[in-house]
Amino acid sequence: MGDAGFELLRLSPLTQFADPAMMADEVRDLAADGYRCVPLDCSAWASEADFHTAVASALEFPAYYGRNLDAFNDCLSSIMLREDRGLVLVFSHWEVFARMAGVRAWAVLDIIACTSRFRLVYGDRLLALLHVADPELRFEPVGRVGVVPSQREWRRKIREAWAKVRGREQEAKPLS
Repeated sequence: MGDAGFELLRLSPLTQFADPAMMADEVRDLAADGYRCVPLDCSAWASEADFHTAVASALEFPAYYGRNLDAFNDCLSSIMLREDRGLVLVFSHWEVFARMAGVRAWAVLDIIACTSRFRLVYGDRLLALLHVADPELRFEPVGRVGVVPSQREWRRKIREAWAKVRGREQEAKPLS
């Protein structure tokens, strides 16, 4: 079996998806490769406190978790991966949180990117997948590495473009 996480991580620890079905395929592949995939639905978050509640529950942070970004950084840095090949935070509807939290949402991504790089030193893999339905949402660089578009979606677009070109070539050929 391959390593879907390595393919993502070699570009960036954060990958943005416009198509939720493509992200679901990526999550399926990551889970099959032994990654622990943790779903986090941002559509229900009305405040930064909701983010902290959801993350603390999903990642089983200790009871003393401070519910602030410094505590998020500390707990994410020290979370145990058990026998998992890596940890994948799977954020759906990221744009809802980004609109509500603004620069604090960027700070969450920056913490994830920096923590991912830190954990790699110890052989641990931390990734985040972001479903973003808003095509206008832009990301500032995080962890000194940009959020990259999904390579899976990019390859699909290339295949579709080539199929259209080949279709036009077939239409242009004279009938024998």
